Amino acid sequence: MIHSFSMFVLAIAILMGGRLSDQSGRKTMMGIGCAGIILFAYPLFQSMQSCSMLWVLASHSIVALFFGLFFGVIPSVLSEMIPTKVRFSGLSIAHN
Repeated sequence: MIHSFSMFVLAIAILMGGRLSDQSGRKTMMGIGCAGIILFAYPLFQSMQSCSMLWVLASHSIVALFFGLFFGVIPSVLSEMIPTKVRFSGLSIAHN
């Protein structure tokens, strides 16, 4: 149940990250996602070990939020990084 809810939060955060990157820029959204993951990773994983279901749910959701902000921008960043002539090959090789 916790995992399903956090995946729902991740799906919404991916859409939010993509939408917000159009307004504030891709580097900003990737920076917020990376900074959140780096700064809050240890405290959030420590709180996931608590016995309270509410803390575990909140921790999973916050991690999903930061990952969603980051992953919402990745498709556009990757397609901008690779030249048009080799974009299909570059993305498929990098993905696989």
